[in-house]
Amino acid sequence: MSLARPTALVVHDDGGTLDVLIGLFEASGFDVVTAVSGFRAQALLEGERGIDVVIVPWEAAHPVGGDIYRWSLQRRYDLRDGFVFLADDTPRDFDRLVAGRCLEVSPARPAEIVRVAIAVVDCG
Repeated sequence: MSLARPTALVVHDDGGTLDVLIGLFEASGFDVVTAVSGFRAQALLEGERGIDVVIVPWEAAHPVGGDIYRWSLQRRYDLRDGFVFLADDTPRDFDRLVAGRCLEVSPARPAEIVRVAIAVVDCG
């Protein structure tokens, strides 16, 4: 990572999960911005603060990741490669929509989530 602290937008509707992710990313040198809904995430992405990587769940119980990604392809195309999706099961339309640009990581592997996010920032 560069000397400037990258900014991660972490999206999750579960407060406990959100707290764990915030701690992991802050301990790894990220500035963290949070959202508990897709609408809030979109508002933050439309704002003036730079976002380097978006961490968001995308599976049957939490489809918000797919919704935000679809929205970003229209409104924040610069972030098309900047998502890390949290999923235990690959969403049905994941491969078609993402087309290899982003990765999904199991939420049960927190170190891997951070590792992939760092790689996204380094490649961006």
